[in-house]
Amino acid sequence: MISPPYFPTGLLWLALGLIISLSINLASRRISAATHRYACLIYRVAIPYLSILTGAISPYLMGLSNIDWATSLGIGAGLSFAVLLILALINIALLNSQNRSSTTKSGVQINLSIHAWPKRQLFNGAVWALAEQFYWAFNRAAIWEFLLRAEPNMQVPAYHALWITGLTALPDTLMHTTDLQNRLGNVGIFIATSILFFFTHNFWLCAFLHLAMVAMLHTTSPGSSSSTHGTEHLHLARREKAV
Repeated sequence: MISPPYFPTGLLWLALGLIISLSINLASRRISAATHRYACLIYRVAIPYLSILTGAISPYLMGLSNIDWATSLGIGAGLSFAVLLILALINIALLNSQNRSSTTKSGVQINLSIHAWPKRQLFNGAVWALAEQFYWAFNRAAIWEFLLRAEPNMQVPAYHALWITGLTALPDTLMHTTDLQNRLGNVGIFIATSILFFFTHNFWLCAFLHLAMVAMLHTTSPGSSSSTHGTEHLHLARREKAV
C-alpha cells in the first residue's frame, strides 16, 4: 500500500506567520505604535497555539512536553550561568563607564538598578520576551518536523533546524525595529537560547534565559533612548509616546 505524500502543514503555518508579520510591518506607518505592538504580540502567540491545536506542530518538538528535566537542569544550568555571567561582566563594565561619565559631568552618580524600572515596563517586557521565545520555538519545530519527514536519514536534524530557523525567525523579529542595539540584542538572545535548546530541548529553560538576558540588557540604561534592549518592546513604546 502506497502511503499518501507528506503535506508540510507546519510550514504552511510558518508561511502564514511570515505573511502576517510582513503585513503588520508594511502597515506600521498607518497604525498607532500600540496597535502595532499588540498585533505583533497576538500573532506570535496565536499562530503557534493554533498550529498545536490543529496538530500541525508537535509540542514535543517545541520543547513543551516530554522533557528530561534531570539532563536539562544539569546542562542547561551551566550554559545559562555562563551566558549570564558574561552579560553581567559586560554590564558592570558599561555601568561603571556610564557612572564615571555621569559623575564627571554632573557630580551625581546614576543608579541603573532593575528596581528603578516601572512595574508596567517590567511586565510588558516579560510578556513580549515570552511571546518571542514561543514564536521562535514554533519556527524551530516546523522546520525540524519538515526535515524529519523530508530527509529521514539526515544526521542531527535538530541542529540543522536550529540554524535554518535563523532565516525565518530573525528577519521576522528584526523587521519590527530599526534600532541597531535592539537588533544586536535580539541576535544575541536568539543565538544563546538556540544553543541552550539544542543541548536541553527545553522551551521553559530557554524562556527563563530569554527573560534573564532581556533584564540584564535593559539594565545598561533603562528608559534611555540609547539603551540596549533584548526585544523591541521599549522601542515601540517610545514610538508610541512620540506619536
